[in-house]
Amino acid sequence: MKLVTITFILSIICCIIITSTFITYKNIDLCLLIIYLIFTKIFKRKKNLKFIANKIKKICISLGPIGVKFGQVISNRTDIIGKELGDLLSELRDDVPGLNLKEEKKLLEKVRQKVNYKLISPGNIGAGCIAITYIAMLEDNREVIIKIKRPNIERKLNNSFNLINKIISLINNIWLFKDLDLKNRFNELEKVFKTQVDFKEELKELTWFYNKYKDGDNLIIPEPYPELSNEDVITMEYIKGKKISELNDNEKEKLCKPFINFLMSSMFQYGNYHCDLHTGNMIAVDNKLCIIDFGLTCKFNELDRVTAYSYYLTLLNKDWDSAIKIIESRLCKDKPKKIKTFRKSVEEILTKYFVEKKVWDPTSYLDELTKCMKKHGTTMVYTFVDWELAMITVQGAIEQLCSKNIWDVCRENLINSV
Repeated sequence: MKLVTITFILSIICCIIITSTFITYKNIDLCLLIIYLIFTKIFKRKKNLKFIANKIKKICISLGPIGVKFGQVISNRTDIIGKELGDLLSELRDDVPGLNLKEEKKLLEKVRQKVNYKLISPGNIGAGCIAITYIAMLEDNREVIIKIKRPNIERKLNNSFNLINKIISLINNIWLFKDLDLKNRFNELEKVFKTQVDFKEELKELTWFYNKYKDGDNLIIPEPYPELSNEDVITMEYIKGKKISELNDNEKEKLCKPFINFLMSSMFQYGNYHCDLHTGNMIAVDNKLCIIDFGLTCKFNELDRVTAYSYYLTLLNKDWDSAIKIIESRLCKDKPKKIKTFRKSVEEILTKYFVEKKVWDPTSYLDELTKCMKKHGTTMVYTFVDWELAMITVQGAIEQLCSKNIWDVCRENLINSV
């Protein structure tokens, strides 16, 4: 009872600090979200999970694009919120509210200036935190997907960034949040959003992936139409299929192989990979897998690609000396202090996660490794932070599609993929 009281009082203090400085409903919502996450983590209130999930979803949506993205991220973080709550929140990956009729009409009239469509579907077929998608028919009777930026999304994002930066500055010194490194994590999130808003870059990436994988047997990438696209609109081939959430276990299992082949080849062979590879960005077409939404991709240069591949091989072979050398020389931004202590600590972490634990937990492994780096006066190079975070998202997709752990997938497929 004391723990409940203390936690509740601290949460209320947090709310008072934030809302007394920036009094808006959105700030209050953010405080409520923090309280719900604290309570679900500490007290495991399973009886109220559905209620809590619905409340968190509503709060995330009310906070706008950043809130929705946060909800999508935490739905994959079953290590923090538990599998049951993660499953309940997974709807945020597939179903974000669209526009009202007036906003939608205005948006589609603007789009017609670039894409002279003959017919467009009533209502959207998908709404994300950055864009909304519609099916349209062109004058030549081709069916296409039109992906349109949400109105004023750049301004809304900048307002959200400014607000949350102020809030983080206030709560960063509260003991409950000290070890979370909120400032750096938020800076990474801000970088992610700015990338996703750049439609010219997304079109370029979609074109690259389409050309690279268009001859694949069980994998589909929609064909882009650059002549019908601009900085606010991306037009691409319409591919009819099912959401992953609509499939049974047998249907999901059939998509496991093309998913893994795509993951391994893009990451370790080509060094250009999808950084947001959750099941909301996939559809099933018979027994084929279609990958969509290339708004967030990451690249390795040749040295980093070889480093990533070699690093995983050393872990697979439990060659700790070689793994530690790679971590020390390539993954660390600066040379670690107290190098002997650092090497010993890293070896203990590797042993813990790759020998003692029966199931590899990439989230906890990354968290412990970055804390070790920080303790020894260094941080992880951003290229590899992006990579490790992408693998955490992939872990959620692998569990849903293949009922496997990401480390088992690497062990079975990495050596043969390149």
